Amino acid sequence: MDISNPDAAVIEMMAKAEKTVEEKKAEILSAGDDTSPKMTLKMKNAGHTPMYDTKTGEMSESLNNMLGAQLKKKHKDGTPRFTVHDPHIVGVRGKFKCMLHKDGEEREFYDSLFLPICNKDNITSPFQVRRHMEKRHKMEWASIKEEIEKKEKAEDRAERRAMTAALVGKVEKVVEKEAPLYVSSKDKIK
Repeated sequence: MDISNPDAAVIEMMAKAEKTVEEKKAEILSAGDDTSPKMTLKMKNAGHTPMYDTKTGEMSESLNNMLGAQLKKKHKDGTPRFTVHDPHIVGVRGKFKCMLHKDGEEREFYDSLFLPICNKDNITSPFQVRRHMEKRHKMEWASIKEEIEKKEKAEDRAERRAMTAALVGKVEKVVEKEAPLYVSSKDKIK
C-alpha cells in the first residue's frame, strides 16, 4: 500500500473491502391489463462495509457509496481514522450504560415517559454518560431533567410541610401549658 498517496491507499482499501449489497423484494407497481404490461420494481441498496477505527479498533459500518469519504477522514495527528482491515486492537471499554439502555435502573420509569431504548453500554464514566445524554438524546435528557426537578420540588415541599407541622406542634404544646398561679405573700388590702 502506497501511503505517500492517500487517495491511492483509499482506492486500494475500497477494492479489498468486503462489501455487502442488500436487495429489496420486487414491488409490483401495476398488475397490468389488456392495454398495459405488468410493471415491477426491483431495487438494490448500496449495502454496508465494516470499517474499524485505527486507534481504538471499534468497528462501525459505512454505506458502500460513502466508504471513500469515510476512509479519507483523518485523526488530528494526520493519520487515517478508519480502515477496512481489522487492526485487532482491544480498546478500553467502559462499563457504564446509557440512561436509556434496556437494562437501565430507571427503564420502567422511562417507558412510562415513552422514551426510546439506546444500546450504548460501553461509556467510560458517569460524566460521559451525562455528556452522551446531552449530545445524543437532547429531547429525552430534557424530559428526564424536568421529571427529576419535579420530584425534587415535591420532596422539598413535603419536607417543608413536615418541618412546619413539627414547629406548629411544639408551639401548641407550649401554649397549652397553663401559666403558674401567682400568689402574693402580702396581706390582702381590705
